[in-house]
Amino acid sequence: MQIKELHYKRRRNGSEVSVVFSDSSIMALDADLAVRFHLARGMEISSAKMEEIRKADELLRARRKVIQYLSVRKKSTLEARHYLQKASFSPDTINEAISVADELGYLNDSDYAEAFTRTRQKSGTKGPRIVAAELQQRGIDRDEARRVVASMAEPNTQMEMARRVAAKKYPSIKDEADQAKASRRLAQHLARRGFDPDICDRVTREFFGDPTLF
Repeated sequence: MQIKELHYKRRRNGSEVSVVFSDSSIMALDADLAVRFHLARGMEISSAKMEEIRKADELLRARRKVIQYLSVRKKSTLEARHYLQKASFSPDTINEAISVADELGYLNDSDYAEAFTRTRQKSGTKGPRIVAAELQQRGIDRDEARRVVASMAEPNTQMEMARRVAAKKYPSIKDEADQAKASRRLAQHLARRGFDPDICDRVTREFFGDPTLF
């Protein structure tokens, strides 16, 4: 197939070349690729060379897309992979783009897990069990997730966070006629937020007292 025309266009993120072939088909390429492959009017392009250019273009677009995605906020490798999958890139292209992002330092699951945990701990709305589960959902190894949330799992740290969560829930249930039921609701609320059972019990007792007295 022969290149009939080349049209250069300036884009916000760089230049693009529309390659018009003799069969009237058009392929839009990054200008850097046009230079790399020495594309010129009248040039004959074999099927193999066409496929090589298409793969190079897809990889370039995937690399730029994932690096832009990771530049905004830390993400896990699994999240970056899912992002590229949603953009319909091929598995091989995704693997290569992820590898490049990793080599350039845009991906580091350990750093991501620690940053994620610090954010969750600062918000104080979820306990270590939930945070560990969230990390695993984002592709972090179970042992690594447990290691990272270890500081959150310390009893004193959990008590402090659980008290804040309970303090927000307590006003809506403190005046219920059935105080035993209200006490159970608070304990269940804390459990759903990922706090350990003994922490849930201790904090609930601080707000409602000994449930055996109801």
